[in-house]
Amino acid sequence: MFTLHRSTHFTIEYWQASRYVRLVRSSVPFSSPDEAAEALQECELAIRDIDRANLGILLDWRLGPLSSDPKLHQFVIEHTDAFASRFVRRAVLVVTPVGMLQLDRVIRNLSSSKPILFNDESAAVNYVTSR
Repeated sequence: MFTLHRSTHFTIEYWQASRYVRLVRSSVPFSSPDEAAEALQECELAIRDIDRANLGILLDWRLGPLSSDPKLHQFVIEHTDAFASRFVRRAVLVVTPVGMLQLDRVIRNLSSSKPILFNDESAAVNYVTSR
């Protein structure tokens, strides 16, 4: 594993031997949709040279702060979808079953890529690394 990118909001780990990328959300909240856009654009640039067609992506949201801003939710989901859409398998890892229920509602309403939700890290890694 090596780190491709580290910022205030995200860390990107490339698990080359296991054939997946882990996008880890930090606990620092976004101050605005513009800040979220900039952070996600930095992530896109960090992986631009990686062939994602046969890789999985694990969106590790366990540290991510809760937000009640529906505009920010929509913005982050749309931009994360665009980021993750080029990966063959997509999963989101959250802390609790309640977190899964909350995120499932948001994803059902806003996501086009429909990642699989997990609150078990081993299961999430197994899913994104399955061939």
